[in-house]
Formats: sequence, C-alpha cells, structure tokens
Amino acid sequence: VISRGGVWVNEPVKANAPSDAFLISGFDNRNLHLSHSGAEPATIALEVDREGDGRWTSFKSVTVSSTRPIWLDLSGLGEAVWMRLSSDRELTGATGWFAMSRNDSRTDIS
Repeated sequence: VISRGGVWVNEPVKANAPSDAFLISGFDNRNLHLSHSGAEPATIALEVDREGDGRWTSFKSVTVSSTRPIWLDLSGLGEAVWMRLSSDRELTGATGWFAMSRNDSRTDIS
C-alpha cells in the first residue's frame, strides 16, 4: 500500500497559516519533500494530531532555502493520524509532498 500527495504543490503560502491536514496513519515508511522558490530561507513547522481528535502538537521545524529542497524521513515520528505544515513567512512556489508506504509482508510463492 502506498500513498502520495501534497498539501502544497508549487503554490503560494501565507505566513503562519496551517495547511490542510494530510492523513499519515497506517504507514510504516513516511517521507516528506519540502521546497519553495522564495528569496529567503523559510522555517517550516510540522505539526501532528496524534489521536485524530483535533489536538495539534509540534513535531519539528526545519529550515528550507529556495536553492536546497529537502527530503525528510519521518520514521521517528511514532504514532500519529494527521500532519499539517506552516511557514514562518509568505512563500511562492511552495511544495509539501508526502510519500508513504507499508512494508510488504507477502511471501514469494515461486
């Protein structure tokens, strides 16, 4: 099982405005690509709702420059249902793209 999708896809982002939430529950492997085309580095806050009850807590913050997109391994996240992002400044061309999968436990039958 895989899941891919973005809360931002090459779009403008307002400062300190949370993105839509992205469902991250049920995956063994979770990754996030962050990039933007703004002039200045931006600090992107990652928040999680661990129980699916609307209580958001900070997971981590990362600094992203326009010249160096980053790929985050979210394996240390632990249990969580939803994740959302926000930026400390207005951004242009922002992308927050998730790629997740479950471990494949099928056996080879050949």
